[in-house]
Amino acid sequence: MDIVTVEHADTRPPRDTGTYLTQYTGRITWPDPTNADATWQAQGVRLALMDGRRTLTTCTLECKPADADDVTARAAATIAPWARTLRFLDALRSLRHSIDDVERLRHEAYQWEGADPPAEVSDRILAYATGDEVDTARAAHPDGLYDVRLTGLILKRLGTQSEAAQRAALAYAPDVHDSPLPRSWEQPSHVRGSSGEETAQFVARELLAAWALIRDMRDPLATWAVGVGLPKTAVQQTSGMSRSTIDRLLS
Repeated sequence: MDIVTVEHADTRPPRDTGTYLTQYTGRITWPDPTNADATWQAQGVRLALMDGRRTLTTCTLECKPADADDVTARAAATIAPWARTLRFLDALRSLRHSIDDVERLRHEAYQWEGADPPAEVSDRILAYATGDEVDTARAAHPDGLYDVRLTGLILKRLGTQSEAAQRAALAYAPDVHDSPLPRSWEQPSHVRGSSGEETAQFVARELLAAWALIRDMRDPLATWAVGVGLPKTAVQQTSGMSRSTIDRLLS
């Protein structure tokens, strides 16, 4: 992973694309764990794992200036295996924010049922929509009162994309025993409601949710497999499901 040295901790991200690590070395201020109103300072490094101009996670470590590069290299080695998972989780977070916004717009559109909502609401809805979604909504409501229908189509697409991002985050996650995620990494301060949260805890929660999503697919997937001609024995051997469970699903 590329390591980019920056002169100030709040330097504007130096690259538009790609995954890389920024390293600031100097005097750093930490909050005092024993006094919420106090801080303390020491020499150290402040690292940020970046995806283009988006901050995925940060880490602040105390060290002597002479040791900064070695400390950074070790930290980079521990976070690099998690970079792809963190990229998908960042995309998932953005999708969830979009879903929240569209749901609010859907509620506003409902309040204007039977009449066109204000142009501001319609314009915000259109900003989230694809051309095909607009055409489908207009075909269903040729009178033009299609905003609620359109938000439903948008939410369906965003929900599908969210589930795909969850599955990808889990699929790309490294073995947690071979590549443990150090608890020194934190969620970036700009992330709503998660400033200071340990990235390890954030990732653990999201991967468990992704696992639950995939686990819930087991029964319909096994039923579908038998339906397309896969023998029950093959389903049993591949999935580890008992024959009685497979028979129950098919009954």
